[in-house]
Amino acid sequence: MAPQASGPDPADWLFAAVRGFHPLRWMVCLGGLAATWLVAAVAQTLFDGLTPRWGDWWEDPVGQARELGSQIADRSTLAIIIRLGLALLVAGAAWSLVGTWVARHELLARLRGRPDVPYTPPTPGPTGLVIGKLKDLVLCCPAVLLLAGFAFLPLLVATWINMVPGLGAIVVAILLPVVLLADVVLLLLLVGMLAWPLMPVAIATENSDVFDALSRAYNYSFARPIRFLVLSAIAVALAALPLVVVLYALDGPLAGAPALTRQILVFAGAGLSASVFWSLQTLVYLQLRAVMDGTDAREVAGAEAQTASADEPPAASVAEKSEPTGESDPGATPTSRLGMMVPSLLFFVGTWFFTAWLFMRSGGEESQWIGWGLFEGFVPPASGLYKVASVLAAIWGALWILSPIVVATRRPKPVEQSDPKSADASASHSKTE
Repeated sequence: MAPQASGPDPADWLFAAVRGFHPLRWMVCLGGLAATWLVAAVAQTLFDGLTPRWGDWWEDPVGQARELGSQIADRSTLAIIIRLGLALLVAGAAWSLVGTWVARHELLARLRGRPDVPYTPPTPGPTGLVIGKLKDLVLCCPAVLLLAGFAFLPLLVATWINMVPGLGAIVVAILLPVVLLADVVLLLLLVGMLAWPLMPVAIATENSDVFDALSRAYNYSFARPIRFLVLSAIAVALAALPLVVVLYALDGPLAGAPALTRQILVFAGAGLSASVFWSLQTLVYLQLRAVMDGTDAREVAGAEAQTASADEPPAASVAEKSEPTGESDPGATPTSRLGMMVPSLLFFVGTWFFTAWLFMRSGGEESQWIGWGLFEGFVPPASGLYKVASVLAAIWGALWILSPIVVATRRPKPVEQSDPKSADASASHSKTE
C-alpha cells in the first residue's frame, strides 16, 4: 500500500510566514500594490470623468477608495460591469503575476529547507515560470469574469424584455426558470472567486494552464469549503500582522511622523502583508491538494526527480485510489441526501433573492413585481399585467425553493439484482442449445 500523502506541517506555516519577509518577495508585492493604486485611480476617473487624482490617492487611499465605492453604488449595473470589470481585469492580472512569482519562490524554498532531500534547483524558477506562463496568468481573472458575463446575459436580456410595458413582464415571468438556472452558475462563479488566489498558486505548483488552475481552485474550495475557509482565514490573519503593527505604531510611538513618512510606512507594511499572504496561500493550496488529490506536498512541477526518494514507493495516483471496493456509494444513501438538503435549500433560496435583487437593480421600478420577500409585507407592489407576472414569479419561486426538498426526500429507485440460480440456469440452457 502506498503511503498516505502528507500536507504541510504546522511548523511550515511559521517558516512560510518568516520567508514572506524575503526582500525579493516584498519588492514584487510592492509592485502589485503600485499597479492596484494606479488602476484604482484610473477607475475613479472612469466613474467621475475627472482627471486622475494621484496626490489624493497617495495621501488618503482609504478615503478615495470609499469615495470610489459610493460612485460605483450610484451607477447602473451595466455601467458597473463594464467600467469596474476593466479595472478588475488589470488588477487581477497584476496580482496573478505577483502571486505566481511568490508561490514559486516559496515552493523552491521549501525544497531547499528539506535536509532529507538533495536539492537541485528545479526549472523553471519564479521569473522563468512567470514569463513562460504569462498568457495563462493574465487570463486567470478574465476567464472567471468572462464566464460570469455569459451567465449574466439571460438576466440582462430579461431586463430589456421587461421594458415592454406589461407584456414584457409576462414573458419574463414565463421564462423565469431560465434566468434562475443562469443565476445558479453566476452565483457559483462569484462565490468561487474567494478561491481565486489558488489559481496563480496552482500554476506555480503544477506548471499548468489557466483551465487546470480554474478547475483546481473551484474544485478544492467547493469540495472542502470549511477546510478552505479555515485555512484561508489563518493565512489572512497571519498576513495582516505586519500592516497591523505599522498602523499601531503610527497611532502610538510614530504618531508625530511626517505625512510622507507615514504613507511610506503604510505602503511598505501593506506590501509585506501581501508577501506573507501569498507565501501562506501556497501552503493552503498544498494542504487542499493533499486532501483532494492525494498528492504529497513535496511534489512540485519540475522537481519530481529531486523530491522522490529511492526508498519510498511513488504516491498512489488518483486512479489507484478510486478503484472500486464493492461498497455502496455513501453519497447515494438517504441520510447523505437529507444532509445535503439544508445547504442546497439555502443556496436555492439565496439564488432566488440574488436574482430578484439583481433584476430590480438592473430594471428599475418596472421590475419590482419580482421582489417577493424584498419588500415590507413580503408581497411586491404590482398591478395589472405586472400583478399577473408577479403571481407567475411566485409560483416559479415556490417550485424552485421546494425542488431541493423533493430531490432529497424522494425514495431512490431500487437496483434490480439478478438471481445467481436463474443466471446459472440460463447459462446451462444456452449451452445445451
